Amino acid sequence: MDYYGFYKRVFYIIIVFLLISIISYKNTTSEGLHADSKLNYVKDTIIITNDTVTHIIRDTIFVDYGTSHEHLDKVMAIEIDKYIQKVAPHSKVSGDTLWMLCKKHKIDIKFVMAHAFIESHFGTKGIARYTRSVFNVGTFDDGTILYRYKTHNSSIEPYLILLKKTYLVGKNKSTKCLMKPGRFKNHAGNKYASAKDYEKTLSIFYNKIIKETSIDEVLNLYTSLNKQQNDRNNRNSSKTKSRKV
Repeated sequence: MDYYGFYKRVFYIIIVFLLISIISYKNTTSEGLHADSKLNYVKDTIIITNDTVTHIIRDTIFVDYGTSHEHLDKVMAIEIDKYIQKVAPHSKVSGDTLWMLCKKHKIDIKFVMAHAFIESHFGTKGIARYTRSVFNVGTFDDGTILYRYKTHNSSIEPYLILLKKTYLVGKNKSTKCLMKPGRFKNHAGNKYASAKDYEKTLSIFYNKIIKETSIDEVLNLYTSLNKQQNDRNNRNSSKTKSRKV
């Protein structure tokens, strides 16, 4: 018997099997979806399963087609934390808290992150180290301090409420309006900060966050997921009506 030829054929069969397995893995998620699905990719180094969010050495996030908003919330929190730790390693601001509150109040997370950075480096610079007011709300140039917080995270929601009630009004329909020259003013016409070119600086860091993170890609996943859920609900509704007829 030609043992050499036999083992050679077995070896080739194993190699072919492994190659097929690798190709199949790259082209599907755990739910068996093809990789060209709009919901499957995000630029990053994280993989999500139904139970965990795991870092992998890769340039992609794999997301199950059936993923929930809770899974995407985990991804977003990790992405925010990564950026905060990069620019302000000693910050105690929680990416999860920041994201969930921005989501609750429907305010652009990238704007809030840029603002937190230029105001206090996420609570690690200036008077914010003592007041724990990440956005320096109630802190004035003359030394007046109106608010102090127990934690940095507890200063986030009061800021978002202030933003909605007194700054995102009138002509300022969105946070992008607040980044236009001279537009970061409240309903009484008072500027948020006295610094020259404040809005320009805010805009620069806003754009840096877009370039240096995958936050926009994750937001696109939320949009895709919402669309898929709406489409599924509409199909189910149509089926129910058909049965009644």
